[in-house]
Amino acid sequence: LQIFISFFDNLQQFYTNQTYASLKTILEEFFFALFRTMFAILNPLEKVTKKDFECLRRSMSSLEPFADIPTKMSIQLERSVGTARSLTQALRSTSQILQSVLQVYSCFLVLYYSYRVAVLSSLSCFVLAIERNFFIIEG
Repeated sequence: LQIFISFFDNLQQFYTNQTYASLKTILEEFFFALFRTMFAILNPLEKVTKKDFECLRRSMSSLEPFADIPTKMSIQLERSVGTARSLTQALRSTSQILQSVLQVYSCFLVLYYSYRVAVLSSLSCFVLAIERNFFIIEG
């Protein structure tokens, strides 16, 4: 179970651009961990050291314990994760653009309403001046 949890954690880190540069590295680690676990289950009486596992890691490409499944899985994951990553980046960019547009619109509204208040206040002064003159003339 830990193999799959680690695999999906690594995929998530790759997806969010945190650590891994390629899916190939993630898949190599996953399939080697799976191979190591299967080897230990199938050969419970053999004591395999770290040195032995490193030798197995180096020879995995020639042994091909999973046939062409890692290659097929790599192609499918690169397509789907690459597309999902592009979509996520496009949505993030769109969100940033919309936030900028809203900020510009808010600035426009502030300027418009301050201009309008200035015009209305000067008009009210003008109207008051006209009313005063009107009452003075009549009076």
